[in-house]
Amino acid sequence: MVEEQKIFSEQQLAERMNYELMNALLPLVTFIGFEIVFGFFGNLLVFYVYTFRYRQRNFRYFVLCLAMADTLSCLTSMPLEIVSLTHWYIYPGEALCKIKTFFSVFTAISNSLCLFVIAIDRYRKVCEPLGWQITPEIAKRLCCSIYLVAFLVSVPFLYFWGTMSYQYIYENRNITVTTCGKDTGKVHAVGYAITIDVIMFSTLFIMLVLYTLIARRLLAKRKPIIVGAKTLSHAKKLVCSSSEDGAVLQLKEYYSAQDAYKYRFKDDRCRKVVNNQRVANGYENCKVDARIRRMTVIMLILTLSFIITAGVYLALLFLFALSDDKKVDKMSNGLKVVMSFFLRLYFINHVINPVVYISMDPHFRKTIRKRFYRIFSCKCC
Repeated sequence: MVEEQKIFSEQQLAERMNYELMNALLPLVTFIGFEIVFGFFGNLLVFYVYTFRYRQRNFRYFVLCLAMADTLSCLTSMPLEIVSLTHWYIYPGEALCKIKTFFSVFTAISNSLCLFVIAIDRYRKVCEPLGWQITPEIAKRLCCSIYLVAFLVSVPFLYFWGTMSYQYIYENRNITVTTCGKDTGKVHAVGYAITIDVIMFSTLFIMLVLYTLIARRLLAKRKPIIVGAKTLSHAKKLVCSSSEDGAVLQLKEYYSAQDAYKYRFKDDRCRKVVNNQRVANGYENCKVDARIRRMTVIMLILTLSFIITAGVYLALLFLFALSDDKKVDKMSNGLKVVMSFFLRLYFINHVINPVVYISMDPHFRKTIRKRFYRIFSCKCC
């Protein structure tokens, strides 16, 4: 047996060790491949619906911001993660490692900041309806700023991350393996990574607090209130000083506009009663109220998914950053599979968005159904 081991070169043994781990990781690789295909085409549907079938609203821009980051991840970081999983000990090149790390951080930061801004927007609409609101113009600027900040945060990883080679004992022989990770020669690599982790954890915590307050407001039994003259005067000024695409549309979505009245719900239809007088546009205002609630619940689900998966990802990265650089490689193949699964669990955030929109947004579902009907009708004709 010893003579047989000496026949193989170090490179052959490294490839053999990599092949064994790749077989163990094959189910995870297959699952990520499925996520790439489903996420790419699903986000294309999101792009189509929210670009051509939705009005100019801030929520629309935020959804497109998320879809762009998710599509970019499906084209870059997720395929490159498959390369990392299938070439664990024989990573093909340092440039590929740096590119993979950059896009992984860029898409994660973009998603985090976009969901953070959405949480603020939902909080203002639900809990502070007559206060300052994010307009569509501000939403567009915020989306551009999100990508700019994500880019600036991700650039240092091109310097701090790369490939590293070291000796690994396999079948009583020292072989040279090459992995992708933080460059141990860079002094501030660990400190920078930990700083980003702390900032991300803080963002997740703030989002959790905001959606807790939003959930309390949505679940609370709303009682009719009397709108004072000062409040009405403030609302009137907003209408008079804003364009139809701006604060007027926002004003129509304010909860306090409905809090001034009593609602009656019967057979999925609602009528607004003011001093026992039916108002003509009551049903339309009720639909606005329902839309705000529906969009808020959609973003709540997406944010909770991100908080859970990103929290697990950041916690593992934090532990590995403080531990020995070769700690992961010393694990058994079974532990590596479990660790890799939880580290890549956050990829589900790049896939779940279309599923949630189809399940909970009637307009999105109706648009997709009409589009597919037209496509198949034309083919049949």
